[in-house]
Amino acid sequence: ATGAVYDANQKTLTLESNVRMEAADGSIATARRAVLSNNPRQAKLTAVQLARSSDKMHADSVVLFLRNDNSIDHVLATGDVRSESNQGGRVEVKAPQAEVFMGQKDALRSVVLSGGVNFEQGGDSPMHGTAGKAVVDFGPANTISRATFSQGLKLVQTGNATASRQPQETELDAEGAKLSFNRSRLEHGETTGAAQVVSRSPGSPGETVASAARFDAVFDPAAHRLKSLHGAPDAKIVSRAPNQQERVSTSRDLNVAFNRDGTMAAVTQSGDVQYVDAERRASAQQARYDPNSGDLTLTGSPRFSDLGLS
Repeated sequence: ATGAVYDANQKTLTLESNVRMEAADGSIATARRAVLSNNPRQAKLTAVQLARSSDKMHADSVVLFLRNDNSIDHVLATGDVRSESNQGGRVEVKAPQAEVFMGQKDALRSVVLSGGVNFEQGGDSPMHGTAGKAVVDFGPANTISRATFSQGLKLVQTGNATASRQPQETELDAEGAKLSFNRSRLEHGETTGAAQVVSRSPGSPGETVASAARFDAVFDPAAHRLKSLHGAPDAKIVSRAPNQQERVSTSRDLNVAFNRDGTMAAVTQSGDVQYVDAERRASAQQARYDPNSGDLTLTGSPRFSDLGLS
């Protein structure tokens, strides 16, 4: 640091500028200014930059709360909190506030992000999303074990365009979600509260909306993409297109399968399937919907009626 002032009455040490700290694990933290106090045992830093391996973090203000042995108990970061990781693909997280809780030997226990969370993940099927609050728990070797999102969740995954198909966007909207990881690799998730999945092509006015009281999601941990969704109960699919009546089908549950590029491949429904398309009505035990062609195939005692026929 450049310049230091010790206040014997307040028992504080102020590092005036160009603060630089290095940890045993190779982490380097820099700050514009730092104030260290003995009672309470804490360090207040401003304009903080942290670099560790392929990870980076920034915050306008950081407070380190210390134990009696000077190890870190927890950290409060506020103001333009940003974190970027490039381990296995770029992941960027932003929030107005972050609280980091530490275990013994500098092990991460959990991180709480609040005030409106934004996150983005690169790769072949990039994802981005928002949530009001996120709680991330860590396991061995500081790897992510689970994450809980609340106060509204939106997750958007974009598939790649092909010669015969426009890029498809899949959006998950829910009150919240709980995600399970295996050493930071996302494997499974479940929504909390009513949720819906919207499939659309950017620039196209049509869309397909699948909803249910709850969704269970399976992810491909190697490809960082959504693999399948199971929704139940009160499953519903609504297909919308310009200048056309909505096509609606309801059932006990539904399953959504995704292609390797993240686009929606098919939606299957089972259990008292009811279909309405203007004056056309149909029912069956199972149904399969193709988002690309718009075709709906009914099986298991299918019945059909057209009220418009004379």
